[in-house]
Amino acid sequence: MLRLKQTLFPVLFLTQGEKGDWPQFLDVRTWSINVGLCFIVAEHLSGLSAPALDILSNKEFVKHVKDNGKLLFIWGDEASKILFIIKRKKKWIYILI
Repeated sequence: MLRLKQTLFPVLFLTQGEKGDWPQFLDVRTWSINVGLCFIVAEHLSGLSAPALDILSNKEFVKHVKDNGKLLFIWGDEASKILFIIKRKKKWIYILI
């Protein structure tokens, strides 16, 4: 059903990551950005919305997302740190929330 909605707008999968202090969702796919990436590739979703803390700790993850042709949205207070790293290393992240 989500694939059908992508003809109108992109569907992203929201992950909580492993580094946050918030309570975990019951869905195991949201607990790790790597598992979330595997899920969006398998289900042909448009992209992943990941917390900035996990992206800062796993710098190669952006490359893996880009290699799979998916969108990457970053959220969290640490997004400004990522923006600095992107400008310095010219990595590609689509949206900072």
